[in-house]
Amino acid sequence: MRRIDLTGQLFGKLLVIGPAPNLGSSTRWKVRCECGNETLVASLHLRSGRQTACGCQRTSHATAEIHRKLATKHGNAAGVNKRPSPTYQSWSAMWRRCTCPKSVNYHRYGGKGISVCMRWQDFEMFLADMGERPPGTSIDRYPNRNGNYEPGNCRWATAAQQARNRDDTKATPDIVREIRVKMAKGESARALAKRFGLSRASVTKINNRESWKECD
Repeated sequence: MRRIDLTGQLFGKLLVIGPAPNLGSSTRWKVRCECGNETLVASLHLRSGRQTACGCQRTSHATAEIHRKLATKHGNAAGVNKRPSPTYQSWSAMWRRCTCPKSVNYHRYGGKGISVCMRWQDFEMFLADMGERPPGTSIDRYPNRNGNYEPGNCRWATAAQQARNRDDTKATPDIVREIRVKMAKGESARALAKRFGLSRASVTKINNRESWKECD
């Protein structure tokens, strides 16, 4: 049966962007909610009025209960004035900046294509892979700072560790070679750090081949 084109039509808060792969015999469409979130919805659910939003309306009501249960389970007492565990706060913030266009940092994460892997949609799986967040740390994408949030590319890191990670991604092979040439001619690490926007420690590591070892 030929599908009826719903592209451009509005169903409640959902604007149909275009067709999506069918799920079995169910025809599906890619839609964008007023909140900015994009998702896939069955044609029948749209046309029948069963689904008119992405679920954002339910989120605010459900969030408090989710936080309460997770706070109890992961180390914080439940209660109106209690906050969820630090680990859960990191997980929740990670999701917001990658999936919510209204998040203040979305343009640096989800807006650049950085995503959270399917496994970590489940907080329990995230906790199993990462463990509880140590004091004084936050989640850091490492070793690939431009990669996604997924096992093998994330760690709990201090602010100093994250700063070094940012320095490593600022450098390029051309910058690394120039630093080594300039330092061989007597230019100081301090001057080069200022010129390239790196820390002196990173410049020294580059020159000593403690980082960027493969670049000569």
